[in-house]
Amino acid sequence: MTGPFTGLRWRFNGTPMAGATALTLPLGNVTLSDSGNYDLVVTSAGGTHTSESANVRVRGPVVLDRQPAPIVGVVSNSVTFSVNAFGRLPLTYQWFRDGAVLANATNRTLTLTNLQFSIAADYSVKVTGGDNSTATSEAAFLTVSPPPGAPNADFRLRLFPLPFNERRLVNDVRPLPDGRILVAGKFATETNGPATMLARLLPDGSVDPGFSFSSAGLESLLSLVVQRDGRVVILVRSSSGGGPFLVRRLNADGSPDPSFPEPALNAPSSISLAPDNGIILTHQLGLARLSPNGVPDAAFATRANFITRLGSVSIDPTGRIYGVGVFNIVGGQPRALLARLQPDGTLDTTFAPTNSFGGQWSLVAAADGVLVSDSSATYRFDDAGRISPTYAWAGRLAVWDLTADGGLVGVLPSTFGEGVVLDPDGADASPVSRMKVPASFGGYKVLRIAADGAIWLVLGSNNGFDVDPATLLYKLNGTLTPLTLVTHPVSQTVDAGAKVTLTAAATGTSKVAYQWQRNGADLIGETNATLVLFNAQPAANGDYTVVVRNRSGSQTSRVATLTVAAAADPFAAWVAAAGLAGAAADPAADPDLDGAVNLAEFAYGTSPVKAGETPVFAVSEEIVGGTSYPAVTWTRRKDLGPARIELKVSSSADLADELGSTTLSVTPLASGLERVVTRSD
Repeated sequence: MTGPFTGLRWRFNGTPMAGATALTLPLGNVTLSDSGNYDLVVTSAGGTHTSESANVRVRGPVVLDRQPAPIVGVVSNSVTFSVNAFGRLPLTYQWFRDGAVLANATNRTLTLTNLQFSIAADYSVKVTGGDNSTATSEAAFLTVSPPPGAPNADFRLRLFPLPFNERRLVNDVRPLPDGRILVAGKFATETNGPATMLARLLPDGSVDPGFSFSSAGLESLLSLVVQRDGRVVILVRSSSGGGPFLVRRLNADGSPDPSFPEPALNAPSSISLAPDNGIILTHQLGLARLSPNGVPDAAFATRANFITRLGSVSIDPTGRIYGVGVFNIVGGQPRALLARLQPDGTLDTTFAPTNSFGGQWSLVAAADGVLVSDSSATYRFDDAGRISPTYAWAGRLAVWDLTADGGLVGVLPSTFGEGVVLDPDGADASPVSRMKVPASFGGYKVLRIAADGAIWLVLGSNNGFDVDPATLLYKLNGTLTPLTLVTHPVSQTVDAGAKVTLTAAATGTSKVAYQWQRNGADLIGETNATLVLFNAQPAANGDYTVVVRNRSGSQTSRVATLTVAAAADPFAAWVAAAGLAGAAADPAADPDLDGAVNLAEFAYGTSPVKAGETPVFAVSEEIVGGTSYPAVTWTRRKDLGPARIELKVSSSADLADELGSTTLSVTPLASGLERVVTRSD
């Protein structure tokens, strides 16, 4: 703009500068504090205008304004560390690995190629300025991970074949948050052992001895889900002549839950878990729903009716249910091939896809839509049912699952063990987009991604009679996972004396460490994923957090507030029940003037308002080993609260010659009292 100007004002980092009202701004004798952003605000008859910002850096001793960041890389790939620095020119750089000088590493960036496990280390850089000032960066750790899809070297499956004339199968698998895994099928858990259909494995692949399941009376176990409290819901078929399909619930140790009614159902093929812990069962003609405790929802089944055939279902985080199959009527309304139901089973008419599909569908619901793979391609639908024209992956997948960030890991329908890793938009993921997984001539049945990013892959078998179960289930190295808190501790209010358990869980490619804190201060020695407080008292009240760390950084959990209610005062309750108030309620008062103060009446279980009730001590003789001892029988309250009773035995009236005493017996009485027999020693 041109003049005349009615106002000029220079600003430094957005703040007007005193006296700086000319078109030029001279800066003399500058120091490091003059580094920043400068702009000019100009006012004229046409309005007010602000110039573009000019960034001024005053060079002095070297300063690092961006540190190298931790990196997770994959074997054989490349990674690059970088640093930003300013100071008096020229600037020179020297990189270090675990404190040792790296030869020829003298640039602002450090690129490492052909990564191997041996170079996982702390990397740092020293920057030297033209004035010989120096600054050394913080160390950034390089984690080197095996390529996704490779069998996990720490896992060795300990499931064993059955006799040759019995089928060996793995039907389903459910990773648990603590790294253990539930495996359903038909196999033995020891050499030449009996057949079982369900086992829980430890993270190393060995059988968990704390889980025991009986397959008696069952023909097969088809599917399973795990409720939030750790109980396991299984879909089984009775062996009584091709008997009915049953839904059964197990306790966390594998024992049957007798409170679950085990309803018989119409040939379901799989079960799913709704966000409210309800159980959704899929069968060809539609869906059925059980409450979390196994009660059938008849109205849901009527609404969730499909004509003619439902194939697969998936439930999104809000409880909406996507279904795909060969159908054209859902709940009495027209809808073909792909439909979405509300959590109560009614058709969601706001989701209206128009695309056709081939056979052999599978689908996975996301928070903002659904992905469907059929016999020829993979499609992504948005929340309204519109197919995404920009979703990059169009190939077919045999089995697949979504990653935590909405990406995809899948295996192609070939026998050669080819897999893909995709971003949420279907594009190739970085740094690895292709996997080599175990080959399978019997196809692939299940792929599930665990919370820690591990990939669990179940292979099919041609006939099941000549296969080792150990070749049907693989734990594969997963996609690279940043440090993530997946379970935060939850606030609790408990009574004094209760046991308190606070739990957290975090995942990451490198090992995770935990440190619990109370009111921001570390709790010494509390470095496990679970914090247990025994006999909690009000002194433990406070805000609890856990800091999780690994080589890629640290995170702090949400605050969990612990409130421990003070223990009830039994003396105060006793005073109130007796109708005492004011001075008469004082522990040293004697309202009935019987010589026993309130605290004594409370301790011995007598009334403070009845003069005839006073503590009674009955003296007797106890003979022990032929020796006669004086004894006393007396009554006391079990919960003494603030009262304390000391019984002293003496051979003199002034209690000067105190003798020892022994309690012979304690007998519970009504109203919280107990009878005590004590003798002298």
